Amino acid sequence: MPYIYRYLDKNDGIYKYVGITKSWKGLEHRVQRHKKDYWFGNGKWKVEYAFVERMTDLHMLEGHFISDYETYNWYNKAKSSWGKSRMFQVPSLQWSVYAMRINPIKYCNDIEELR
Repeated sequence: MPYIYRYLDKNDGIYKYVGITKSWKGLEHRVQRHKKDYWFGNGKWKVEYAFVERMTDLHMLEGHFISDYETYNWYNKAKSSWGKSRMFQVPSLQWSVYAMRINPIKYCNDIEELR
């Protein structure tokens, strides 16, 4: 199951990163890996994700949202020149807040709790 995900900087309400992954396990891995990126410490992040049925759509949506949210001004460099799609209607995605297990008992919906 492929997913698209985005990081919202809770300090200013701006989406600053968009990414994709092929599986739920991949999403967990990517969020953990982003904690080590230089930009992670620059904000309080809310991570949201949505299921996308086809890999073709997933890649196109990533490029579209990078342009739409202008995350190329922040932390997205790949696909920064793709631009918004004019070929199809962008679907209404059901975004969910990513919940992460911190320990066997506690879960969080705020990435800042993971620091």
